[in-house]
Order: sequence, then structure tokens, then C-alpha cells
Amino acid sequence: MELGRDFLFVGEEYRLQVGNSDFHIDLLFYHRGLQCLVAFELKADKFKPEHLGQLNFYLEALGRDVKKERENPSIGILFCKEKICT
Repeated sequence: MELGRDFLFVGEEYRLQVGNSDFHIDLLFYHRGLQCLVAFELKADKFKPEHLGQLNFYLEALGRDVKKERENPSIGILFCKEKICT
């Protein structure tokens, strides 16, 4: 309920297989109103650009292998413990 009524839990450490390798999305939800998958990546350290690359990789794999034809493109949300200070 913390995320809202339209979020449905799909899985924790959701397994994606790309080629012969396994990857795991920290949390995967489906949003009924938006009609799309929502991937959450949780990082225990400060933001690094490679975190976005990893999340984009997951979104591409979800779109190719998991998303249904009638669904909208997946959304990714990245949570980092610390922000970048400039």
C-alpha cells in the first residue's frame, strides 16, 4: 500500500536471462493504471553512472522478453543511499 493501490508486486530479485547469463532486478512491480512493468534498483552506495546503464539494460530485457504486446514500455526507478554532491 505504500506505493499506491495500482501497484502489483511481481517479484523480488526477479530473474532475467539474457543469453546464457542470469541477471536480477531488485524489485519488480506492475502498475495497473500505467499498464507497465516498474523495475526498482536499490543501491547501498552513492550514485554512479553505471547504475543507470544497468537499469537501462534491465528495461531493454523486460521490453524484449517479459512485456506483453498490449502493455506500455517499462519504467525504471533507481534508489541510491547517497546523492552526488557537486
